[in-house]
Formats: sequence, structure tokens, C-alpha cells
Amino acid sequence: MTSNTSHTDFRGYNGELVENAQKNILEKFSVIGITEEYDKFISQLNNTFGWNIQYYAEKAVTKSRPRINEIPKDTLSTIEKYNQMDIELYDFVKNRIATNPASQINTV
Repeated sequence: MTSNTSHTDFRGYNGELVENAQKNILEKFSVIGITEEYDKFISQLNNTFGWNIQYYAEKAVTKSRPRINEIPKDTLSTIEKYNQMDIELYDFVKNRIATNPASQINTV
């Protein structure tokens, strides 16, 4: 039997799962970052672990991808609905980094 992860299987928002994920980030991850600040994240990895990860050059970027303002509002609402927990977790990390950049490094 295969798992069907289509929208019909959506179980809805579960705050307990989000809280558990936030707790895990705070307690089990030495470094946290977000895509928009990838260079800062790489720098944190290098500084925290003594690594020498080289920065990257963008490759294979989809040029035909629609801009967010080109996506119908009802489509965006549906995407947000089914990704609510992911969005909340992302906002948690983003806000933590914004309010205290040193929080990118946890002592675990």
C-alpha cells in the first residue's frame, strides 16, 4: 500500500507539532538559518565548526517561474492553508535570527 499525500489527506493544523519542532530547533540544532540569508548561514557554519565551506554561485535557476504577484490569490491561499505549520516554523526561525543574530548559534 502506498502513502497518498494529496490534499485529501491533509489533517489540518497541529500546534503541538509546531511547538515540538520549535523545541527541537532550540535544543538539537547547533546552527539555524534561512534561505534568504544563506551566506550568513554558511559563515556561521564555518565559524562554529571551523569549516571552510565555499560560497556558491546560483545555477539552474528557473527563469520562467511566475512571480508571487502573478499567482492568483486563491491559489496562494490554498498553498498557505496546506503549509501553515511550515510557515509558522519558518517565521519562528526568521524572527529568532532577526531579533538576536547570535541565536543562529545554539549551544547543544
